[in-house]
Amino acid sequence: QYAASDVTYLIRVYKSIIEKLKELDRIELVTKQCETQSRKYFRKPDISDSVKTVKKVGRCDTQLKKQKLSILASWREYLAMEYNCPRKWVLTDDQVVRLSLQLAKLEQ
Repeated sequence: QYAASDVTYLIRVYKSIIEKLKELDRIELVTKQCETQSRKYFRKPDISDSVKTVKKVGRCDTQLKKQKLSILASWREYLAMEYNCPRKWVLTDDQVVRLSLQLAKLEQ
């Protein structure tokens, strides 16, 4: 019900804002700005750089460990986006690093 009442009031506010923008001859400007912001917000991020979001990566000191770290960081980023939650709810940075080290050890 709370969200429904928000929508009801937003429709009224939206109409009054649009009218005021038309009066001020600013509707085109605001529309372009909204489109620009929407493109930024709705674009799909590149998850291949997800390793940059992980702290304490220094412990992954070999190529194999870095490869595992990159894969896990990308996987975590994907799940966080899919479920619309913070990365740390999927795996913490420390867990990503520790799993990377364990996976690399298993492959040696």
